[in-house]
Amino acid sequence: MEVSIITPAKRLDNYALETIKSVASQITDFSYEHIVIVDDKNEVLPQNYFSKNYSIIYLKSKRKSGPSSSRNEGIEIAKGNIICFIDADDLWDLKYLRKLKVLYDSCEDIGAVSVGGFTFGKNIKKQKKITAWHREGFLSINVLSWNIIGCPSGFSFRSKYKNHAIFNEDLRWCEDYLFYLSLKIKTNLNIYRSNDIFFQQGT
Repeated sequence: MEVSIITPAKRLDNYALETIKSVASQITDFSYEHIVIVDDKNEVLPQNYFSKNYSIIYLKSKRKSGPSSSRNEGIEIAKGNIICFIDADDLWDLKYLRKLKVLYDSCEDIGAVSVGGFTFGKNIKKQKKITAWHREGFLSINVLSWNIIGCPSGFSFRSKYKNHAIFNEDLRWCEDYLFYLSLKIKTNLNIYRSNDIFFQQGT
């Protein structure tokens, strides 16, 4: 398995279904899995789907409610060499995973990738960038100190770091920021900012 994608979802509403569709529609020539973890205990989950290159697994969260717990559960069971996140109201373009894989394959020193994000929605007249600008290249620990990465939907990392990739499940704010800093400090992770790949965040 080349890539695992983790989506925490409160419920499988229309926004979540659009996210799932954007992942399922990826144009790739490698195998990837989508792990969707739902908070709502009353949600009736669809059947899991498996094919040669793509699979989707639906699970109900077994821990605290909230995205941090769901992401941790997803990381633990992820089988991919690269682990990505996408929230249940965000979208990827059709070549997102292909471009990401090419970037990882281009340099073994890349341990994680950060990409930019833009807002989208019916009431949005013009796309607005939601992540801080940074030149293409590796991010320093000093740059991370002002949370240049932002939403996890634009973050991925190699699976060899997964034992150190843990979100604080007691936090409701800035848990992603603490996650990036902690992962960088524990592993001396080389995080690369790409300006050629981006995600879209729903509003």
